[in-house]
Amino acid sequence: MGQNLPVASLRDRAIELIAYAVSRWGERAAAATVDYFDETMAASGADIHATMPTGIYSRDEIERIGHYQAGKLTKGDTDGFVDQISQSAGFLVYQAGPRTMFYQGGRGVNGNDVNVEAVEQYAYVNGAKPRSDYEVRFQRLPQGLETCDFCLMLASRGAVYLSKESAGGDDPDHFHRGCDCLIVAVLCHSEGGSLVADTSFEGYDTTEMYDLWQDWKKVTAKYAGPGSATPEVRALMAEEKLDLMERRLGRRGW
Repeated sequence: MGQNLPVASLRDRAIELIAYAVSRWGERAAAATVDYFDETMAASGADIHATMPTGIYSRDEIERIGHYQAGKLTKGDTDGFVDQISQSAGFLVYQAGPRTMFYQGGRGVNGNDVNVEAVEQYAYVNGAKPRSDYEVRFQRLPQGLETCDFCLMLASRGAVYLSKESAGGDDPDHFHRGCDCLIVAVLCHSEGGSLVADTSFEGYDTTEMYDLWQDWKKVTAKYAGPGSATPEVRALMAEEKLDLMERRLGRRGW
């Protein structure tokens, strides 16, 4: 970005760059999520197909980012502005996947009730169960060694989330910047008064996840405090968490 352009020009250019990234790459992420949803439901024995969402992001949302980050330009922090615009664009592209997944759960993004009919019309392939017994819930799957304690706690709860709000779809406290958790759809049915998941994910056991979380947060606390954000400290914490995963899960990584 040019150093001599007015703040308004740099801000507007950044907004257009974010919009372009979301349009080009966010739509690809959304399409991949639709395919993944269909494959997950088919593997669970259900003839339920995803709907490609519209309006995953509003123009206002993108413009708010540009206007907020432009404050750095008024303070002469051009490098900080460029860095945050780049991070914001990348995060929005990544979020196209989770937002598309939430769209399949009965409510569209931004609170629009656009997919209720698809969710209510469950058609189990073999007809063995009444369709009213089935519902799609959401589950979080952690991905990185920098998974925060709160995200791991949410993941340990399994497929208990009925809506995008309860799984963190719109809550910044649940979906923080840089969050790399996957959101997956899980087909469930009622059995004996309890909800039983018909979809499983290899390597993700909620009991093991809960036990891991208990120790995970202790490691995080150990490295908290001044200087905790340095690459050296983060590397030490990541190595200790790898050792913890190996002891708890029998593998070094998710």
